[in-house]
Amino acid sequence: MAASQLGVVVTDAPAHAARPYSAADRYRSRQKLRQPQRRGVRWAAATAATLMFVFLCWYVWFWPADTGRDEVSGEQGIPAAVSVDVANVTPAVADKPSGDREQDRALNRLLSDLTSQDAQVCQQAISGLLQFPVPDSRRSEVTNHVEKVLESGNPTTRQKVLPLLARWHAKKTVKVLVKVIENSRDREMRKTGIRALGSIGSSESCTALAALMDGAPTQELASLGRALRVAGSLAEDVVGQLLQHTRETVRIEACDVLRQIGGTRSIRRLSDVAQQDTSSNVRKAASHAMERIKNASGR
Repeated sequence: MAASQLGVVVTDAPAHAARPYSAADRYRSRQKLRQPQRRGVRWAAATAATLMFVFLCWYVWFWPADTGRDEVSGEQGIPAAVSVDVANVTPAVADKPSGDREQDRALNRLLSDLTSQDAQVCQQAISGLLQFPVPDSRRSEVTNHVEKVLESGNPTTRQKVLPLLARWHAKKTVKVLVKVIENSRDREMRKTGIRALGSIGSSESCTALAALMDGAPTQELASLGRALRVAGSLAEDVVGQLLQHTRETVRIEACDVLRQIGGTRSIRRLSDVAQQDTSSNVRKAASHAMERIKNASGR
């Protein structure tokens, strides 16, 4: 039977076009509108979780590394486990500025590396301590650690530690350096010790350098003289006393040192030597030194 006979109107439009807009369609439309917002919320949540994870990793990795090295075992230099009770922290530590606490931790790490059996690690610690600020409160502690390095079997390490000993010098440092110089047969080791002794620049170190001239070989007198020059006017009186030394080479070296560091108070001593010394070489050196001081002072 033909469709026209049944009263049915046939069109070319799709069948779903005539379907009404249902409640399900409205729900799907709202879900599509909300989808970008949900994605934004999920992205923010994921970002926050990632940042929290990074912060926890930093806290676990770095914070214990600092606090765990505040105490170091004496012989092996192995960081000891440290647990801090905030309620029982002493006022001296609690009142320290954060910069000082960081400096203490950095110094502890260098001292730990200084006791390492690895020569390279030890020498790197020496280089670090040579650049590190010197707090007076820790001079003795660092000096004790540095002295132990002098017992190292590595000659390069022993030589490199001498300037460090002078930089962190304490009361006994001059005696330690003099002992190293007197007991060492290595020429470079002795020269390094002499330079370190001169860099201290104290009356005690100047007296020690002058005393070393008594038994020093002739080729080492120049090194001792340079060390006394570094001390400057502080060494003037000690060097002036060397003008009466029994060794001619020592008296000549004393004249040369005074020519560089001497002041007007050395003129009379040099004048006496220039007129009375039994050696013509010494008299000539004294005259040159006296003229140099007079010219410098304008007399």
